[in-house]
Amino acid sequence: MKTYKVVPYAGTLVINKKDVVQQKIVAYFDVINQECVDGWEFLTLAPVNVTVKEGGLKTKNEAYNAFIFVKDVPDGE
Repeated sequence: MKTYKVVPYAGTLVINKKDVVQQKIVAYFDVINQECVDGWEFLTLAPVNVTVKEGGLKTKNEAYNAFIFVKDVPDGE
């Protein structure tokens, strides 16, 4: 049997300076390295768009990514 976990992460990288690009990208993928412990394996990355109601009819769209990990779980656990 397999079990899954989802780790949300910002969907848009805002980069103000050219020299920060590499640092932001590395931090983005550090999520994978941090979560791939105890048998968890990276499966895929899925974009998720969230609409936040700000009051009245006003809404704001926010982009997120869902890092999806999978792990084999022995039967009976």
